[in-house]
Amino acid sequence: GEECGTVTLTATGRGGGLASIAWRAASNTGPIIGVTLDVSYVGRLGGAVRRYLQDEASLHATGRTLAYVGAGRATATVSGTIQTFTATCRVAPTSVRIQAR
Repeated sequence: GEECGTVTLTATGRGGGLASIAWRAASNTGPIIGVTLDVSYVGRLGGAVRRYLQDEASLHATGRTLAYVGAGRATATVSGTIQTFTATCRVAPTSVRIQAR
């Protein structure tokens, strides 16, 4: 589908190789009634993908996770779809870099 929303992704190193990864989705076409997002991360110790499904109506959808990425550089990426009353549409993939200690 068309692109009709945005996702903001933030990641912060927490020490001990841990990173806090948070996302926030917003729609350009009205209230969100569902979100399907894949948040992936990769670091020195490998990576993983976590899927978030939300089916509650809201203006913004949010989520967060704590990931063990190991010390050094890591990258987190989010992609997926937002469902509104009028459409289901994709969000542009967003990536951030993490410096974990």
